[in-house]
Amino acid sequence: MTDHHTINSSGSVILIFFLLLVCLPFNSGPTLKYALAVLFTAASVYDVCRDTQRCRSIFHRLLKTPVAWTAGLFALALLISVFTSMDPMYSARKFMEEAVLNLGLYFSFAAYCATTDRDTGWMDIIAWAVILFLVFYLGLMMQWAFSHAGRLLLEIPGKCDFPQSTFWDRIFGYGNCNQLVHGIKHTSFFLLLGISVSFAGIIWKHRPWLHVPACVLSFLSLVTTTRRAAIIAAILGAGMAVFLRKEARRHVLVAIILCVALLSTLLATGKGRYFLRENWDLILQGEIEKAKEQEGSIPIRMLCITEFSKEIMKHPFRGAGLGRRNIRRRFPGPCKDLGISHPHNILLSLACETGIQGAIALILLVIAQARMFIQAFRRTGSDQTKMLMAAALIYMCTFWLAQLATYSFHHGTSTLYWLFMAIPTGHAVSCRASEIS
Repeated sequence: MTDHHTINSSGSVILIFFLLLVCLPFNSGPTLKYALAVLFTAASVYDVCRDTQRCRSIFHRLLKTPVAWTAGLFALALLISVFTSMDPMYSARKFMEEAVLNLGLYFSFAAYCATTDRDTGWMDIIAWAVILFLVFYLGLMMQWAFSHAGRLLLEIPGKCDFPQSTFWDRIFGYGNCNQLVHGIKHTSFFLLLGISVSFAGIIWKHRPWLHVPACVLSFLSLVTTTRRAAIIAAILGAGMAVFLRKEARRHVLVAIILCVALLSTLLATGKGRYFLRENWDLILQGEIEKAKEQEGSIPIRMLCITEFSKEIMKHPFRGAGLGRRNIRRRFPGPCKDLGISHPHNILLSLACETGIQGAIALILLVIAQARMFIQAFRRTGSDQTKMLMAAALIYMCTFWLAQLATYSFHHGTSTLYWLFMAIPTGHAVSCRASEIS
C-alpha cells in the first residue's frame, strides 16, 4: 500500500512539475502559474511529510545549510522593504509572490528531491518540456514568417509595422512582439535553461538524440529574440564547462565555433542591425549622452549604473519597496531622464527596492548555492549527479550574467529559477547525508 501511494504521489509531483515548467515561458498572466505553483508545493510537502520522521530529518538537514541561512537573509531584506515602501500593500503582494511563494516552492521541492532515491530523470523531463515549448514557439514563428493573411497573437497591432516588413523583420520581431512569448521577459531565460541542461547532457553523452536538438534549437530560438545579454551569457556558460569536465573541451570548442559562425553570418549578411542598434562611434569616444539620444539600449544601461548608484548612495539602506512602481516614485529623476522605469541591472534594482542589504543578501545566496553544487560535484561518484550539478552551475552562470543587463528576477522568471535550483539543492543535501551516514 505504501509503495503504491509513493508511486502515485511522485507521479503527481512530476506531472505538475512538467506542466508548471511548460507554462512559465509564456507571457500568459499570473493566475495559472500561481495555481500550479501552490499545487506543486502542496504535492511536494505531502509526499515528504507522509513519513513524519523522514520529514523532520530532511527539513532539519536542509535548513542547516548555508543556502537556507542566506535565503532567510534575502527574505528578511525583502520583508523589511515592505515597511519602508512608498506603497506597502503593493510591496506586500510582491513579497508574498517572490519570498513566500517562490522560496516555499524552492525548499519544499528541494526536500522532495532529497528524499527521492530513484533516478527520476529530471534533466530529461526538462529537455522534453523545452522541446514541447519549441514546437509551439517555432511553429507560431513560421506562421508569422510566411502568412500573408495575418499573424496570430500580435501584442500591439502595428507595433512592429509588419505589413511592410521583410521576412527577417518578422523572424527577429516575433520574439518581442508576440503577446505569448515576449523574448525580453520569461522566454529567453527559459531557453537559457534548455541550453544549460542539454549542453550538460551532451558533455556527459547522455541521450544525445534528445539533448542535441534541444540545445541547438534553444540557442537558435534565443538568437531570434535578439536578447544580446542572454546570447552572450549562453556562450560564456558553455565555455565554463571546460572547468567541469576535461572531455568537454572538444564540445565547447565546437559549440563556440558554431555560435561565432552563426553570429558572423548574420552580421555579414546585413542582419547585424537587429543586434547592433547603437552608434558605437559615439560610445567608443565616450559620448554616452549623445549616443543615448540615438537608437539602442546600451548607452542607457551605462548611464543607469552611474545615475542610480548616485541616488542609492544617498540613502543606501532604505529601499523604495518591492515593485517597479515604487522605483519610479522614489527615483523620478533618473527614470524620467533615461526614459525607463527601473535600472536594467538586477543588483541596482534590488538596491533600489530593498537597500543595498538586499543586493548583498542575493549575492551571498548565489555564492552559497554555487558552493553547495561545486562540493556535491567533487564528492559524488555518480555521473548522473555530476551532470545535474554541472547543468545547475552552467545555468547559474548564464542566468545571472543575463540579469546584469536587465531586471527579470520576478514573476515567472524567478519561479523558473527556484523551481530548477531546487533539484540540485535536494540532491546535494542527499549526497551530503549519504557521506555522513
